[in-house]
Amino acid sequence: MIYGTNGDLIAQVARLRYLGGPEDRVLDVTYGEGSFWTRYRPAGLVAHDLYKLDGVSFLVLPEPDDSERIVVYDPPYISTGNRATSTVDDLYDRFGLGELKGWRAIRRQIELGLAECARVLTPKGFLLVKCMDYTESGKKVWNTFHVFNEAERLGLRMVDRFTHYTGGGPQPMNNLDGSPREQRTSREVTSMLLVFTK
Repeated sequence: MIYGTNGDLIAQVARLRYLGGPEDRVLDVTYGEGSFWTRYRPAGLVAHDLYKLDGVSFLVLPEPDDSERIVVYDPPYISTGNRATSTVDDLYDRFGLGELKGWRAIRRQIELGLAECARVLTPKGFLLVKCMDYTESGKKVWNTFHVFNEAERLGLRMVDRFTHYTGGGPQPMNNLDGSPREQRTSREVTSMLLVFTK
């Protein structure tokens, strides 16, 4: 188990050479705020920013087939709520999720992005995928198992798994309006970084 930030996690992963050497090209298809690269940053980092509308999306990557030896994929993988309650106002429209919402929308997005990452990954290259299980509307969403199964369907083979402790604990005893909250399932305090090859 690795404790700390995403940067701490990636620094540990780099020690095992899943990110190649310091000069190797690493494609981060969901760069976002770049929190992975605060403790270790390869000189050859190529980043597609998840939150910039620059025409590049992890759902349709510009890289050719079998061209990238190391790909990092950290999609949004936690509950966004439904269209009325989402904190990511344009998530559904930006990624063409149509009428899907909640965990189904996130799962579809993960599947499409995983397929693109598998397409651009070279044989014997490494694909690192961050994912997390969570609870939505009182039901468990088992994303880690889904990512594993989807990757196998795409012809990828898992070679390693890192458990990342993200903190937290039990859910609060009360809702924001003061009403009592009943916790029915465990609250996830870890995420996973799965390492695949093809």
